[in-house]
Amino acid sequence: MKTLNRFLIIGNDKRFEYIGRWLLEQKNAVYWYHPDSYDAIDGICYVNDVLPTDYALFPVPMRVIEKQFNCDCDTMINKLHKDTMIFGGLIPTQLQLKLQQRCFDYGRTGEFTELNAVPTAEGAIEIAMQHTPYMLENAKVCVVGFGNIGKVLTQKLIGLSCDVTATARKENDLKHIRSLGIKAVETKDLYLQKPFQIIFNTVPEVVIDRLMLLSQNTNTLIIDLASTPGGVDVKTAKENNISVIHALSLPSRHCPQTAAQIIYDIIMKQIKKEETL
Repeated sequence: MKTLNRFLIIGNDKRFEYIGRWLLEQKNAVYWYHPDSYDAIDGICYVNDVLPTDYALFPVPMRVIEKQFNCDCDTMINKLHKDTMIFGGLIPTQLQLKLQQRCFDYGRTGEFTELNAVPTAEGAIEIAMQHTPYMLENAKVCVVGFGNIGKVLTQKLIGLSCDVTATARKENDLKHIRSLGIKAVETKDLYLQKPFQIIFNTVPEVVIDRLMLLSQNTNTLIIDLASTPGGVDVKTAKENNISVIHALSLPSRHCPQTAAQIIYDIIMKQIKKEETL
């Protein structure tokens, strides 16, 4: 097993500040290709271009670096050594097929999805508190979708004594929601409900559509947690003066240290696995 690995960090993701420090503590050599001005971390070597290393760490989603550097992922990867192991989040399918065993998508692991649900839910609640003039206690809220994030968010809103409705498509999920003592609604029937004060969407397709939006009012706040392009008909929402906040990358914004620990642990487990093969 190697006693010293060389890591190249790419991009300005806040989580990388913690990951870089932890890599240094483990006696690794750390290089950082950073697009902006920054507060330098002692021990990290900041570079002006991609260079060959043992491992390259890309952010999640991976393609965010293309805007940061005005350069596509393929161009950067072509500058790496053919044996460089690439870690990234939500790596484009075509790029995965091209890289094959040279890459590991930590953003699509079950561990990443499950663990990120908690900081995402906390971040969503923080946004709700910042953008409403009332307490969340007794507020009429709806969680659309009952996946990992929906489940955690629903539990936390119940803990805050909100008047919670949650939606799902599968009967088992609807039964789960009812078992929590709150109202369960099939997602397709959401438009039949009375207006909510806050709607949290977790579904990555347009489920908050025109019909649903016309059942709400101008006091409704929609916090969309779904990946781009989101799950809200933004045009109709704007026409009806309904506020929509598309809240992306909440773990890195809300609690970057916790979010960094999740990524770091997944990467280290994979490296250990690869080194024992």
